Amino acid sequence: MNINASGSYDISARVSNGGSGGTIHVSIDGADVTGAMTFANTGSWDTFRDIIKANVSLTTGMHVLRITCDAGGLDCNALNVIATPVWNVPTFSAVLQAEHFDQGGEGIAYHDVDAENHGGGYRTSGVDIRACVDAGAGWQVGWLNPGEWMQYTVDVTSPGTYDLDVRVASGYSGGTMHISIDGVDVTGAMSVGNTGGWDSWLTVTRRGVPISAGRRVIRFTLDSGALDLNWIQVSPAMPSGLG
Repeated sequence: MNINASGSYDISARVSNGGSGGTIHVSIDGADVTGAMTFANTGSWDTFRDIIKANVSLTTGMHVLRITCDAGGLDCNALNVIATPVWNVPTFSAVLQAEHFDQGGEGIAYHDVDAENHGGGYRTSGVDIRACVDAGAGWQVGWLNPGEWMQYTVDVTSPGTYDLDVRVASGYSGGTMHISIDGVDVTGAMSVGNTGGWDSWLTVTRRGVPISAGRRVIRFTLDSGALDLNWIQVSPAMPSGLG
């Protein structure tokens, strides 16, 4: 394939598996550029999901891509290479999709109790991601355990007071969570009960959070119980008496 401009690219393999899953890797010009990309059973051999390795550096020119199945089995529908989107520095107001946590890996961009993506979706990391049936579809982060977190780097263009909306689901007894900015808890405990199932969604809001202008790191942490996360929305606070 021909790369028109040097830069950072995401490599996406669209695969299916009706067995016990497996691992693949993608090499470019003979060099492994993805490491092991693990996927679980997708539901059947005719049900496809994308697994993604983000931020692969490519140079201008013609390159040879090779996909190799290292373990298990798969059907492959497509191998896509697209310029890495700059979704980790959105403009406010912002909807931070749960699966768009920062790059950097375990202990830097997220913390997960194990290294497997139990949902097998979207990204190759220890964060568990599966397809979402909430409005807008896309992906959700599931199988969250107490103490796990994901963080999102954003540029705040205007200082002010903001409302934080968190879209969650729970088929368990609910749980508690909090959001911190630059290491400071700005919400306190946000509690939610059973929402009716892992695909039944509820928005929990914390109003009136002051945020300074500049680059900020927003972190979502599950403190207790079990929740799935779809998104966090950060928007200018409603005037007093509204909402």
